Amino acid sequence: MNTCPFCPGRLYPTFTNSLPREKCGKCDSIWFEGEALANLVGIQAANALVEKTKGKPGKCKHCSASLSYVAQCTRCHHDAPTCPQCGTAPLAVAVVDGVRVDVCTGCKGMALDKDGLTQLQKIVAERRPAKPVTKPKEEPKNLTKAPCAACQRKLLLKYAFVYDSKIYCGSCAPPGAAPFNVDLAKASPTLAPSLGTYLTGDEDLTADAVSVGISILFKVAASRLMR
Repeated sequence: MNTCPFCPGRLYPTFTNSLPREKCGKCDSIWFEGEALANLVGIQAANALVEKTKGKPGKCKHCSASLSYVAQCTRCHHDAPTCPQCGTAPLAVAVVDGVRVDVCTGCKGMALDKDGLTQLQKIVAERRPAKPVTKPKEEPKNLTKAPCAACQRKLLLKYAFVYDSKIYCGSCAPPGAAPFNVDLAKASPTLAPSLGTYLTGDEDLTADAVSVGISILFKVAASRLMR
C-alpha cells in the first residue's frame, strides 16, 4: 500500500468504477493516479493542469509555509507533501475553480485533502443537474450491520473491512482490505449488491460525487487552464 501524500497514513483503494482512487485511512485525503484522472477529464485538461503547476511551490500541511525544491519544510521540519507513486516532493499547489489541488508534475497524479473534498461537494451540489422526481423516496434505513463473507458473523459496519467487493470482520479480512465506508459503498455498483437489504431506499448506486465533482471541476476550468 502507498503512503498518503500529506501524512504517515496508508492509502486504501476505494470501490468505485468511475474514477479509481486511494483514500487515506488517517486524514481522509484522496489520491488520484494520473492515468485514471486523464481518462476521466481528458488528456488535454489533465496535461494543462500539470503545465499550470510546473515551477509553482508546494505548501506545508503543518505550518502552511511555501515549499520549493525541498522534501522537508525548513520552518517546521515536517515532510513536504510527497507523491505516493514516484516520490516527487514537494507536490506543486494550484487552485482550480476555487479548489486547492496538490499536483505531481512527474507522474501527473493529484491529491485532495479533506477541505478540498468539501469544496468539491459544494460544486457538485451547485452544478449537478437535479434529477426529476418520479416517485416519493423512502427514508433509507440505518446502515448498521452486515454479515462477514467468511464467518457469517454479523458485525457493525463501522468496524467492517472490504475486499474484492465483499464485507469482512477484522479477524477474517484478507491482506489489503480497506476499512468500510458507507458513502463509498452506496456509490459502488460492485459492492452494493453484496450488502443486499443493508443498502435500502431509492439510491442511485452509480452516482459518485467525487468523480462527478472532479469532472465538473476540470470541464468548467478547462478553457481557463489551457490559455
